[in-house]
Amino acid sequence: MSSELSDEFLGQIAQQVLTDTAFIFSEPADEVIPWEGDVVKTSLEFKSPQKGTLSVTAPRQLGIELAQNLLGMDPEEVSQDSSTAEDALCEIVNILAGMLLHRVYGEEVVCDLGIPQCQKASAGSEEDDDRFHWSLVVDEVGRVDVEVKLEDNEV
Repeated sequence: MSSELSDEFLGQIAQQVLTDTAFIFSEPADEVIPWEGDVVKTSLEFKSPQKGTLSVTAPRQLGIELAQNLLGMDPEEVSQDSSTAEDALCEIVNILAGMLLHRVYGEEVVCDLGIPQCQKASAGSEEDDDRFHWSLVVDEVGRVDVEVKLEDNEV
């Protein structure tokens, strides 16, 4: 294992991916802030030395900003009703999973990534001690939660 997975390490990788890939700047959340607007949870299952799920829960506005920055779209092109925002969230979760698993398990370990799934999330936060979790604050978007839940069984 190259790096030990921890809450803080997960947060650092998430911040790096948002900044380097989509020019979206964030900072760690000092306190739990309420969700704003429509909230979407995007999850991706993976198989590596351990099975698990990576999830990003964020206001739909993050997907709109990601689509604008990743695809070079004008704000008018990213409609609130289109799937473009969800597609952008799925892509950033895919990128985040690839970078995280590479940094945790190294170059020699084969990791299989599932297909990201996007769904409307409830406003409540799931509390689970058996996960790695980090909350970020993104300007003009609000709270973004990143979590990894590992299964007990190794692959």
